[in-house]
Amino acid sequence: MKKKIIYYLAFPVYLTFGFIIFIAFKFTKNILRSKKAKEKFVNFYYKILPRFPKKPAPPLMPAKTIMLNFAYYFLGDNIIFSSFIAELKKNCPDIKLIVLTNAKMAPFLARNPNIEMVICRQQGIGGFFRTISKLNSYDIDIVFDHTEINFELYRHILFYLFLKYKNLIAMDKAEPFVSVGVPWEVNAHITEMPRRVAAALGFKMPDNPKYQIYLTEDERKKAAAIKACFKNKKLLIINPGSSNKMRDISAGQVEGMYKFLDGNYKNIQIVFTGLPHVLDELSGRTQYAYIPRDFTLFDTLALLETADILISPDTGIAHAATAFAVPSFILYAGPDNREQGRIAVWHPNNPKSVLLQAKGEESVADIPMDKILPALKDFLDKYGF
Repeated sequence: MKKKIIYYLAFPVYLTFGFIIFIAFKFTKNILRSKKAKEKFVNFYYKILPRFPKKPAPPLMPAKTIMLNFAYYFLGDNIIFSSFIAELKKNCPDIKLIVLTNAKMAPFLARNPNIEMVICRQQGIGGFFRTISKLNSYDIDIVFDHTEINFELYRHILFYLFLKYKNLIAMDKAEPFVSVGVPWEVNAHITEMPRRVAAALGFKMPDNPKYQIYLTEDERKKAAAIKACFKNKKLLIINPGSSNKMRDISAGQVEGMYKFLDGNYKNIQIVFTGLPHVLDELSGRTQYAYIPRDFTLFDTLALLETADILISPDTGIAHAATAFAVPSFILYAGPDNREQGRIAVWHPNNPKSVLLQAKGEESVADIPMDKILPALKDFLDKYGF
């Protein structure tokens, strides 16, 4: 009771401090762009805000409630972290797991039986405080902050001003000086983050973590019915789009691969998946391919589960194929060195994948067809097409 009284008495002070931070960031955003300036600000911030500790206060365990704070809004990130969620629940079955996410990924996470509650971030000032109020209704022992901490984002600072928690494990891949508790090197695969958090919580992640995707029986039946229409042909899915134009497979590349496949592999049924505008562009170029028009995300995932081959850039569908152990031909831009760049961090954790990488090109669209087609042929030969 005493703690609650102190907390509510301090509320106006926190609110005033938060307003000052908001105004400060509005007028000093450009000043804090340099790494040195941001580092000085963070050090100052730590001094005036002891509730945001530099390291988790031991002991972390036993804990009853853990909150995962995800800033990742894309399918692939959430698929990858499903392995950590499964292992956490397996090793700590009594823990109540709360996940804070956005409205886009909430339906995907809500299917996970290992999660007690999925809470969506609400927009606006009122929404911000409603979100905080809902989170504070739980007695949170540990916050695992997997956002990209950027102290130009005043919301992140305000979030930890008002959130009630006991321990914080946070990390940031972009700027290590604001990492809290668990550091991370840029040349490690993204699965390194949950490995280190698992170690902090007292258990070990498996060497080859299994990604989890939860589908309904109706979704699986719909996918099976579609595949049955293709008779005995093998199902090859081409998913050309991603969340970033630089990663997209171009329409010309798709058309070139389609003509190569259609002319040389009569035992293959090609299916295109993706956003409506991408499918519309491809419909006139690929007349014999199957293009589903009314698919939800989960319908697409269910069909992918039945597929024999996937062709895709770096996107969520590529990581979903890892969950289903579907052989995958993945196109990446950037240097072909796993110690550098996106390829080091985001390559599919799939032993059945082949990565075709550009050497210095800025985007996937720059990879020439005379490089793609021979590699694709070798990949298909390897899997008996």
